[in-house]
Amino acid sequence: MKQTFLILFIATSAMFGCRKSDSPVVDDTPIPVKIELTTDKPVTADRTIIKAYGLEEAVFKTVVTDKDGNILNIVPKITLSGSDYNSSSFRTDIPGYYKFQASIGGLLSNTHEITAREIAEKYVEILSTPTIKSISPAGLVTVSIPFKNISNQRLRNVSFSVECLNAAGAVIKEDNSTRTIAICSTKEITEPNSSETPDLEVGYYPGTKTIIVRIYSVTMLSRVMVWAS
Repeated sequence: MKQTFLILFIATSAMFGCRKSDSPVVDDTPIPVKIELTTDKPVTADRTIIKAYGLEEAVFKTVVTDKDGNILNIVPKITLSGSDYNSSSFRTDIPGYYKFQASIGGLLSNTHEITAREIAEKYVEILSTPTIKSISPAGLVTVSIPFKNISNQRLRNVSFSVECLNAAGAVIKEDNSTRTIAICSTKEITEPNSSETPDLEVGYYPGTKTIIVRIYSVTMLSRVMVWAS
């Protein structure tokens, strides 16, 4: 009897010793629950604004988090209007509204819009240094601004911003005003690919010695105004 009991004990021990653990396997792989899509540009009203001249670039930024708010090191896929977009940045020379989204599987981010705006420099350029045409005894400054319509469209008018500086290089305020920047515009339609040097009255800035001139805007025949960058 002793021998029989010993054999049974050993067999039972061996049987239980070979069983696998019944403990469940825990999958601790982080699960993304939120994707936030923005760009490296300042965001205005949930959109990024860039200039549509093919050079300014918006770089995408994504933040992926789990249910506890922990940031996960996962790179989502980017789409443009639902189609795959295989780049980490965006630039264009075509004005418009571009809608982007990021995704991981079926998890979608917010829709982030990039607005590409036209700029006046796409239509006109200043050809050489503008000059002071005349200064009246009362201080009325008239300037000559050589520019060219580099587009294939007729322009209703072109506007320039002008700053007047005194001999010390300080910006002058307009007489009887606090304004330091004057806006002056052409009065005739500018034809495509044509050059002009109009004389434009700036305002009353006594003591003017030098001027700083920049493109301010262009107005299309449709009266749509396009601002400079």
